[in-house]
Amino acid sequence: MPIDALESEDIQDGAPFVPEADLTGQERVAWNVFAGWAGHLIVAIAGFVAPRVMDRQLGQESLGVWDFGWSLVSYFGLTQLGVGSSVSRYVAKHRAAGDVAGLRRVASSVTGLSVAAGSLTLVFTLTCAWLLPRILRADLAAHVGSARWLVLLLGTTVACQLGFQVYQGVLAGCHRFDVLNVITATTEILNSIAIVAVLFAGGGLVALGVVCLAFQLAGDLSRMYWAHRVCPELRVRLADAEWHEAKRLLRFGLKALVYSISGLLLIQANKLTVGGTFGLAALAVFSRPFALIRVIETFAAKFAYVLTPTASSLQSRGQHDQLSRLLLQSTRLGTALALPMVLVLAILGDPIMLLWMGPRYEPGPVVVILALGYLASLALAPMITILFGMNLHGWPALATLVAAGISALLGVLNASVLGWGLTGAALAVAVPLTGSAVFLAAYACRKLELSAGEFLKEALAGPLLCGIPFALILAASRAAFPASPAIAIFGGLALAWPVVLLLYWRFVIPDELKAQIRELPSQLVGLASRYLRGGDASAHGTAR
Repeated sequence: MPIDALESEDIQDGAPFVPEADLTGQERVAWNVFAGWAGHLIVAIAGFVAPRVMDRQLGQESLGVWDFGWSLVSYFGLTQLGVGSSVSRYVAKHRAAGDVAGLRRVASSVTGLSVAAGSLTLVFTLTCAWLLPRILRADLAAHVGSARWLVLLLGTTVACQLGFQVYQGVLAGCHRFDVLNVITATTEILNSIAIVAVLFAGGGLVALGVVCLAFQLAGDLSRMYWAHRVCPELRVRLADAEWHEAKRLLRFGLKALVYSISGLLLIQANKLTVGGTFGLAALAVFSRPFALIRVIETFAAKFAYVLTPTASSLQSRGQHDQLSRLLLQSTRLGTALALPMVLVLAILGDPIMLLWMGPRYEPGPVVVILALGYLASLALAPMITILFGMNLHGWPALATLVAAGISALLGVLNASVLGWGLTGAALAVAVPLTGSAVFLAAYACRKLELSAGEFLKEALAGPLLCGIPFALILAASRAAFPASPAIAIFGGLALAWPVVLLLYWRFVIPDELKAQIRELPSQLVGLASRYLRGGDASAHGTAR
């Protein structure tokens, strides 16, 4: 009997539960990734609209204030000390072992730490809002009032996200990325629609902050409800929390925290340097390529994220050969996923920016530098999530921190000495990021006893060779239509994507994943029929 069929009140502390057929999630990879991509594709389309409308309705400097506010409050998530990242690993581990009491200890201990982190975030939010006039440049005094309220609202949004973090991890640890992604996509789409509606109604930055807070709460409450539906043995209460468990989670989380600090330092420190040196208008221009990269990054993450609980389950069962195979295959697929999207941005970046935001936002070489600089990191995203699942992410996290520190120093050097403008700021991000990705690959191969030749042949060669005709088609399309960005973009994509997909199907995608992909239509039909009959769509069998 599957675990979803059990009622939570029938499960006693310490009693084993009946395991599902596949608690590693390997049989659900295609479905989970498809659900993530489908949701994010709609979110990405909606997300392109809001910045353009904001620029037209409020102006470029107000858009810069919006970017500045998010850059500032993004640091507040560090108060959780990386503990949230541990939930999916330990939930998957305890479920694979049939340990209900262990699962409840993890969830309750993480919740206690997360609530404390959310409270500390509110303190930081109030402090930053008070100090904001000293942070912004003097010539932007007219924006201080709205910026202060915006920071208060966005900081509270981050605090709510931290407080409810455990439920996202529970859904991930149960391999229910379909449920998780439906909730995230729905709230993000509605949030984008509400932002556009508020802008056309004459609302300003403060009203937009209220919208973000409201939809964050709605998403958090939905994740909490569905986590209990999907994982009926889950129980979160203070009596189940243990300091010993919290310390174990903190040890795991501190390594993840280093990784989070690295990402923030790499991007947000350079954004703040650009905004403080070149102005908020320049920051708005510099931030737009990052918005495009974030779309690619999220597609890569939707695939990579499903591998953390899978790696944890395989490790707990001692299946080391399967772990090595998982790393090679997932890196091959990660490279195959990231490469075409990066090539689109590198080759067609300027036409895309011109069509999306207008001539004031053409970044020149910035978008090419950032796209190529992110290629290795995006391709190896599955590798780092597998190392997370194995609790081997400490040294890679330290390497990314060193790279981020170098990036921040290069950004300051560019702003104060070199004077290379936004191009120098892009190089400050791209060069250290590539170096840390190379270290990650070498470290993972050593831990899983893979040779460099085996890694290059099995993980990288196929996707890179398949990407050559894709790049040539895009370059030819841009060269053929230099004055028509829409034709260059959509015409090139219409020709290039079928070619690369056919090559991937023939040479890159493994047979077992092909079988899962062929099953997707029947799974979608089954899901639709369950909803039409009024069935419980939360059951594990919905997707398989």
